[in-house]
Amino acid sequence: MSVIARRDAARKEQRPNPDERGLPNAYFTDEAHYREEQERLFRRTWVMAGVEGTLLEKGAVVQADVAGVPIFFTRNRDGEVRAFQNVCPHRGVRLVVEDQQRAAMITCPYHAWTYDLDGKLKSRAHFFGPGAHATAEGEALHACEGLWPVRVATWNGALLVNIDGNAMPIEDYVAPLDVEAAGYDLGAMRYAGVVSSTFEANWKLTIENFLDAYHVFAVHPTLDSLMTPDQRKSSVGSGNLIYSDYYSTDTGKAMRGGLPLIPDMPDELINVSFFGVMFPNWMLSIHPAYLLHWHVVPLGVDRTRVDVHAHFVGEAATDAAHAEARKKLLDYYIALNGEDESICRRLQQGRQAPAYDGGRFSPYWDGGTVYLANLVRAAMAQAD
Repeated sequence: MSVIARRDAARKEQRPNPDERGLPNAYFTDEAHYREEQERLFRRTWVMAGVEGTLLEKGAVVQADVAGVPIFFTRNRDGEVRAFQNVCPHRGVRLVVEDQQRAAMITCPYHAWTYDLDGKLKSRAHFFGPGAHATAEGEALHACEGLWPVRVATWNGALLVNIDGNAMPIEDYVAPLDVEAAGYDLGAMRYAGVVSSTFEANWKLTIENFLDAYHVFAVHPTLDSLMTPDQRKSSVGSGNLIYSDYYSTDTGKAMRGGLPLIPDMPDELINVSFFGVMFPNWMLSIHPAYLLHWHVVPLGVDRTRVDVHAHFVGEAATDAAHAEARKKLLDYYIALNGEDESICRRLQQGRQAPAYDGGRFSPYWDGGTVYLANLVRAAMAQAD
């Protein structure tokens, strides 16, 4: 069975029934519920926290925040990515306040304790008194192995972390995505840059909107012109993944602007754009000529930042020959996000209406929205 036929068959099995409802308004408006999600959902599963492309070389140190937990990434001397909670074990001061690309050590600004890029404690100045620095002999009674590591994994440029360390194996988490991405040689992709947008809406509304192919004809005139109505497909769920695909007309192909295609794609994928959400906050889209990792960052119960990290094939990510094409494409996504921000803001405002009870769903279009709501419910129930 072809990829397209398999996906279409799965869609037919996940049509919402007339009695299904989405999440109650409190899931989008209640501060206490938002804090519970951060602690009981975001800290207990794999979440996106950045991209490898920001760690350009050995010695790079880059900060992030996951559900209120300050962390930082390093690229160590072996080129491996590590992650740590951004706090000194001594007195709890924040260690890293500025990103760096060529750090030799991590030095605490309070008492100058130092750690290497693998988080190992290296020195404690004046630990036993003026000029009496900690030595190997003196450390036995005052042991400190170093920084607290954060479980970290990568997937084709995306940086994923699990704060509590108890989430499923990363191989199991990404397994549904590996199936859908199998036709793409994403090892050829290189990081080009990021554009960011802020949405005055709850993070779940931002993700629901990303999955919603139904609104394209009403909200996105430029995107709508790139395909015929039957080339927009509804979203469908598989494990932690919810996805949809769009099919390009000749107008859509022109958006590539001469950018090289991902190598060795099967013929049936050459004009397909794949849109996926890895629950809870990692959105991605795989296009014939580029890969976008969409990092959804909750900033509050009604405020969300979306960082769109762009990757292109090989030298096309950075060379001058494709600079105009890259800029045109990223400008397009800035405009697209602007259209989505406006509608997401109104979705958030609508959640203040007490009569709204979770929605009335299209049996054709809204399977992904229902699937996402059920993932949220299950995750919060499991956290009890």
